[in-house]
Amino acid sequence: MWLMPPPASAAYMGGGDYFRPRDFLKFGELMLRKGRWYGRRIVDESWIAQSVRPRTAPEGEGDRYGYGWHLLSIPVDGRRYDVINAGGNGGQLLIVVPKLDVAIMVTAGNYNQFPVWRRFLPDVTAAVVRSCAQRNLREGP
Repeated sequence: MWLMPPPASAAYMGGGDYFRPRDFLKFGELMLRKGRWYGRRIVDESWIAQSVRPRTAPEGEGDRYGYGWHLLSIPVDGRRYDVINAGGNGGQLLIVVPKLDVAIMVTAGNYNQFPVWRRFLPDVTAAVVRSCAQRNLREGP
């Protein structure tokens, strides 16, 4: 995130951050733990809840958007799974599936190919959900 020059002086949230995948994945863990990191409160739980409340639906994308999170529901084997996602140009995806207590990070470098990497999200998420179900991992509440 960086600040735009005046007169806007607003935070630009469309990119510019650089994280190692294992560090960005920590955002997913914070979402799953409702703002706690190893039992320590890092982010207020009410902020976590507010951040994933749908605010808008980006035109033509078919999903909803919270505070920096794409919010969607993906069908897998007759069930729907709510997914919290943060993505970047090129196919970087942080995928959080609260019902399965799963957060995964995908990195890629297929830049400026939105139609191509946009397919990664449902395909990769569906594969993760199927894998968890096949291994009989306990689903959360």
